[in-house]
Amino acid sequence: RIRLIYEIISNGIDFSKQQMIYHYQILHWAKINHDKVSEAIITAEIGYNYYRNGDNMQGLHMLFNALKLAESSGNKQAMGIVYQRLGISYSYNARLRRLYMVKALRSAQAAQDYMRMILAMQSLGTIYYQEHKPDSGAYYFYKALELCTRINVPEYTCATYSYISNFEIGRASC
Repeated sequence: RIRLIYEIISNGIDFSKQQMIYHYQILHWAKINHDKVSEAIITAEIGYNYYRNGDNMQGLHMLFNALKLAESSGNKQAMGIVYQRLGISYSYNARLRRLYMVKALRSAQAAQDYMRMILAMQSLGTIYYQEHKPDSGAYYFYKALELCTRINVPEYTCATYSYISNFEIGRASC
């Protein structure tokens, strides 16, 4: 059902506040069916969209509500998704961004959600690189690359190579 949610909401439509009709329909369905996992995930996505569209307070409020739902469901995949959205939303606060991305990675690992593991490792590589910790950054980038190639996801492999390339270029110029 998590994959179905993302197939519906990730169809290339502009998701400004006014264009989130499917998001709210899925949220309504999740509430009617008492599906805390779906409710947590779609609440996180709505909150992230609010945050991304400039309504930071409403966005974070919804993200923390989503976190409560995910934690109460006990579903590690849902927790990983919410932690990842929180990490992205705290891009201006390195400590919180790293904290939520580490939690996202741990939750994704527990759920064996390989795609979210890759995204979390790419984010952690970037975070450590920005904090001038190149060895830690390289560790996460290369772990992401290893997983990408092992599960054969070409688009994530290409993105990870791009991160590594930027990382190596930055290291060479230091």
